[in-house]
Amino acid sequence: MHRTAVALGGAAALALTLAVGAQTASAHQTTPGRTAPAGSSHVAAQPLIIGGQYDSAPWSADVHYTKNGSGSICSGAIIAAQWVLTAGHCSGDNEVVYVGNPELKSGTEGQVDKKYTDPDTKGDLLLLHLSKPITTTYLSLGSANPPSGSTVQIWGWGDTKQGGTHSDRLKSGHMKVNGTNCSDLQGGPALCLVKGPDMSAKGDSGGPALYNGVEVGLDSKGDDTTKSYAEIAPHRSWIEKTAGV
Repeated sequence: MHRTAVALGGAAALALTLAVGAQTASAHQTTPGRTAPAGSSHVAAQPLIIGGQYDSAPWSADVHYTKNGSGSICSGAIIAAQWVLTAGHCSGDNEVVYVGNPELKSGTEGQVDKKYTDPDTKGDLLLLHLSKPITTTYLSLGSANPPSGSTVQIWGWGDTKQGGTHSDRLKSGHMKVNGTNCSDLQGGPALCLVKGPDMSAKGDSGGPALYNGVEVGLDSKGDDTTKSYAEIAPHRSWIEKTAGV
């Protein structure tokens, strides 16, 4: 993630940059909270912004896999004890996720044993099923799109500058919603997010966009000015049927 004073590159998969002095209201968004089912009560939301540029969230998930013999990384979020939500194009072989630690590959490890895409609604979403449950605070999902002109908070481990490498620590930033006339990488409905103080970049694919503390989209594709975040709302019934949330 990096300041947008310089043009950001590429965009299919996206990285975050947090500008100093991000909008006050957005900076005080809080971590949503559904807790583990094993007797845990609802956990109070915790602040998301820590130290400005770098952040921490118990539901954060970095997704690692191989494709065509090369290692790849995406971002994502754990939404239930055995379910991680990420981008559909973040699918390959030998998938493993790390949950709940801002340091890359340092969280609780989860092995992926099954994966699912929505068979009825086109979209760049992927549900990863973990072989064993992980107890943490899970990210809640929204059922409606944020209004145009609103600010959302974006998360990921993507590149910190154009042509750079992914971040070793989780970052967050803020972008503006500019309507819903975009489409994601699979041709499904997507939020149009425009660069403001911050921008997503390569490596942020699958990372969530939060509005009022719930996930409303995930990073799918983009260019130097606009990013397409696959909408969550059209897929809520499929997610609930598959993951139970």
